[in-house]
Amino acid sequence: MNDFTAQKQTGTSWFSWIVAFLKHIRRRSCQVSIFSDSEGLTRLITYKDGSVVEEAMKWCDVVNVSAFKRDLFAYDLVCLLFEDATKRFEVSEENVEFPRLVNMLPSYLPGTLDKEEWCEKVYLPAFKTNWTTIYSRTNTDIQAIQIQETTK
Repeated sequence: MNDFTAQKQTGTSWFSWIVAFLKHIRRRSCQVSIFSDSEGLTRLITYKDGSVVEEAMKWCDVVNVSAFKRDLFAYDLVCLLFEDATKRFEVSEENVEFPRLVNMLPSYLPGTLDKEEWCEKVYLPAFKTNWTTIYSRTNTDIQAIQIQETTK
């Protein structure tokens, strides 16, 4: 039993419970790393206790990629959000892999907008999210892939 569960069961105030819960979350903080190769993306989540969770997303499963900015008060952080049918991976420009990933994305996902096509839409104006879809797989695309796979 952790601190916040014990406090909830002993009947302490909701405020005290929330404070304990937030402290618990902060203790569980982790480091997230994302890597890419010709097969897809790999996300490694390393927790403070040393445990590691690895998740993969294959390029053939990606259905949507969006570019956007997070307003971090003093500056903007450009991010890419990759989505498949069951999960989402977010990669920010703080990730060392980001520049290579942006340059290789059109070869990994044919039909993806080139950086020159989406960059200005995302960067300007400053301090706005500027959500931009840079890749979207339609049902027609998925059916074509399935037909190609079944004819092999």
